Amino acid sequence: MTVPGDPRDLIDAVEAAAGGARIVVVGDVMLDEYVVGTVTRTSPEAPVPVVLADGRRATLGGAGNVAAHLATFGADVELVGVVGADPDGAEVRELARQQGIGVDGLLVDDSRPTTRKQRVLAGRQQVVRVDWESTDPVVPDLASRLVAAALDRGPADLVVLSDYAKGVVVPDVASAVIGAARASGIPVLVDPKVPDLSRFAGATLVKANQFEFEAAVGRLLGAQPERTAGPAAAELLAGGGFRQVVVTLGERGMVAVDGEQPPLVVPPQAREVYDVSGAGDTVLALLALGTVAGLELHDAASIAGLAASAVVGRVGVTVPTASDLRAAARALGSGKVLDVDDLVAEVGRWKQAGRRVVFANGCFDLLRPGHIHLVQAAAACGDALVVAVNGDASTRQLKGPDRPLVDQARRAASLSALACVDAVTIFDEPDPGALIAALVP
Repeated sequence: MTVPGDPRDLIDAVEAAAGGARIVVVGDVMLDEYVVGTVTRTSPEAPVPVVLADGRRATLGGAGNVAAHLATFGADVELVGVVGADPDGAEVRELARQQGIGVDGLLVDDSRPTTRKQRVLAGRQQVVRVDWESTDPVVPDLASRLVAAALDRGPADLVVLSDYAKGVVVPDVASAVIGAARASGIPVLVDPKVPDLSRFAGATLVKANQFEFEAAVGRLLGAQPERTAGPAAAELLAGGGFRQVVVTLGERGMVAVDGEQPPLVVPPQAREVYDVSGAGDTVLALLALGTVAGLELHDAASIAGLAASAVVGRVGVTVPTASDLRAAARALGSGKVLDVDDLVAEVGRWKQAGRRVVFANGCFDLLRPGHIHLVQAAAACGDALVVAVNGDASTRQLKGPDRPLVDQARRAASLSALACVDAVTIFDEPDPGALIAALVP
């Protein structure tokens, strides 16, 4: 038996729902190009490296990358945006077609280039990035055509607005698409790149990184953004006409707020970070799939964080699969989280094998270095370590009504990711006495 919110169950739910979902993605479509090679010497013309190129690859970027994520999970995706009348635009269309993404909504504007980001890589190291783009707002006639393209895609289960501030998601486009979707009861998820979020009023969810969020709320989050983002997001919800806000905080994880539950802090889950390119698209896409699957925001954010951990460990903009998510969940040790009956049986097997069982417990809200030192010291006392986590109810009794900041399933998952921990369980009694009596560590 697994605990509620177990990543394995959530991944199954997302994959199952994606197969029958129809999603329209509207936004700034790009071509991400990678020139790969090795550094051979320093240029005699300037103090810069000379890269001997030996390969090139291209992927969909921006709103196209979001669409690619959704299509990889099996969703029926329609992409609405603008490309230039150039070879890059033709390549964008072909890449989308190869992935089964609908391109009838990709409009051509011969007055602007297709947005292209060319990255030159030497091994895992990005040497330079060159951008071709126009950020001018689309003209009114093209804006009207974009709205018509978005609304003519047929019945949808969800709409995504992916704004990279390249001129496509202008106020008229955003308000018209959101208004039509809302009138039909269709959720709209937004990734904005502008500080004034009024154009997105009525959207279901807004996802922003820390910099974008600080610009939107008009203040810095400070040294502990995981603590201050929640109250600021609640204010944004109250004044912006949104139902949910997710703030990504880089190495500090993310905060999810839906107004009906306490803010959730999703801890960072990546073990190694090589490239954060496209990680925001990954989070947005998995939040969309979680919404389609009917997951609570907290669960959708947890899966989105898991997906982000899979892509930042790779070089370049990449798209994770359900198998990648399952592998990331295994790496984080979700299989170590057991209910009491399974834990008693497991401890019995350890004892039969002659292993000395050690027990530790606590709330472990916002896992800190002191917590890790405690757990490591406990593990050193024996051969198998069980960590019992106070559930949300008992944590509130111990620490007050505003705690925990991180819910019990995520606290348990974070502890299970520690190599020195052999099993984790959650309990809600006032003290762990009954659990200790059952396990006899």
